[in-house]
Amino acid sequence: MANTTNFLEQSFSQFIDGVHYAAEHGNLNSTPLLGALNRAQAIARGVAQVAKMQIANEVQADVYNDREEGENIEPPMSLYAVSVLMALAAAACDLLVDDIDRTARQANQYGILESSNGK
Repeated sequence: MANTTNFLEQSFSQFIDGVHYAAEHGNLNSTPLLGALNRAQAIARGVAQVAKMQIANEVQADVYNDREEGENIEPPMSLYAVSVLMALAAAACDLLVDDIDRTARQANQYGILESSNGK
């Protein structure tokens, strides 16, 4: 029978097996990984804020569209403003992917410590 694993269940690790082995056995220089995780957290927080703003803007649009005659309701952000924020979030995600790729290349090449018996 053909491979029955869903592609979402497959591992797409940027790290070679030797890096995984070294990490599991305490023989990996984790300093660059910690920096990447700190940057990833900052980016994730920013993207989450943009997503929350977009959701809130949709709610605001509904409230604005359902307002009574003469009711003073703040309008939602323009579609242009929302698209700029979404472009910013996409660019931040692209930077995150690049950062992880760069960190993985460094770990794959230099991260395994001498005392490791990694593959």
